[in-house]
Amino acid sequence: MLSDLRKEEEKTPAREHIYNFQGSLFTFDQSLAHTGWVHLRLDKTTKNGVSIWGRGQFDAPDRLEGHAANIKRSIYLHNEMYEMMMDYADRMDVVVCEMPPVANRMQRPESSLLAASMLHLAASRIGIDVNMISAQTAKKIWTGNGSARKELIKVYLCEWWPELKEIKLTSHQIDAAANGLAWAETWDPTKENEIL
Repeated sequence: MLSDLRKEEEKTPAREHIYNFQGSLFTFDQSLAHTGWVHLRLDKTTKNGVSIWGRGQFDAPDRLEGHAANIKRSIYLHNEMYEMMMDYADRMDVVVCEMPPVANRMQRPESSLLAASMLHLAASRIGIDVNMISAQTAKKIWTGNGSARKELIKVYLCEWWPELKEIKLTSHQIDAAANGLAWAETWDPTKENEIL
């Protein structure tokens, strides 16, 4: 199916990616139900300049239902993120997440907004700023098309980094990696913590 997606898009082949940022990067693809995260090390001495040092996913309990379910999921997510960040705090140079979409661009925009808020809150408790990148910017960097379907990012990312197929990241972790790497490519030290 992914190869069919690749054929549907008349885009240029996978290109070289040059990362302006070098160091330890924690990147998230957040939602209240499933938040994937990946710990990347960007170093020009490694193949492609990138290696994975850790990964995980926070999955909200299925039993959370009713009117207050999103609030309960938010609290659960915050607690999980904060605990993980406390464990990794001495290795976090930068934290990146996808910018929550504005209303009407997705079915439930509040899920991404609440999840991003919990990420910002957890990071602020240990003194770390969160950088954001828009989905359109990440898509443009990986596919050349800011309106491309999200699934296509995986195709291009795996073309550029074939080892990812063996690592077997979840779709949320792949999205997190793509967002973080796109941010690292567009990072400008004179405009730190700017939304890209």
